[in-house]
Amino acid sequence: LFMTMSRLRVSDNAQFRQELNDINILSISNLTLRVDGSNRSVASTDEVNTLFMQLKQVQKVFAHHSFPTTSYEVKFEIDGHQYQYRVALDSDRADEYWVFETARAEKPGREIGRIHSSTLGQVLNTLTHDAAPSKP
Repeated sequence: LFMTMSRLRVSDNAQFRQELNDINILSISNLTLRVDGSNRSVASTDEVNTLFMQLKQVQKVFAHHSFPTTSYEVKFEIDGHQYQYRVALDSDRADEYWVFETARAEKPGREIGRIHSSTLGQVLNTLTHDAAPSKP
């Protein structure tokens, strides 16, 4: 039973990564980023493109001795369907980010992969600090 459940989880994680990669950026609405209790709406097509060019780099990474630290929540809609991911900086590797699918999973969500990027942190910080605050 454990082996079957493990295979299902790996398959689900691959499907979540593929789902993220298949997202049509032009169909995204109501994109909100959350960090440190602050919500920020992102409406600019250029900013959405910049973020998703990074997020679509998610890939399977074998576990190593580290843990997620600073987290960003990324929420958006496509045709009325809500998506939610948590992106967290790795405790050991400054260019590695954990990606969790949290819309259909219990918090903290299921890790679906990681992103290796020297610029993702800068993109997330710029979008969360420069975007207009969302309405409560």
